[in-house]
Amino acid sequence: MDRDEILERSRRENLGEDEYEREVSLRSAQLGMKVGLLACCVVASLSAAVTDRINAGCWIIYFSIWAAGSINKYRRLRQPRELGFAIGSIAAGVLFAVRFACELMGV
Repeated sequence: MDRDEILERSRRENLGEDEYEREVSLRSAQLGMKVGLLACCVVASLSAAVTDRINAGCWIIYFSIWAAGSINKYRRLRQPRELGFAIGSIAAGVLFAVRFACELMGV
């Protein structure tokens, strides 16, 4: 088996991506998550500063992103710390969702 055959077989096994492409995709997703989390914090902070109210919608998005990342890391690494982050993020997201629903209903 020559070099080209090995590379082709590896690409088929890795769904057309080589190791470098996978690493780039992973880092891109991590950067996107961080930028999204930062954007939620900025929007929520500006909203609170201007309106003197908490923007629950931004925090729901923030904690949803954080929970999804933590759940995925826990599934793959089985680190209890990640499970704790996931549970805490879900709980915070649910609390903000309840607050958001109450605001919508005028309660």
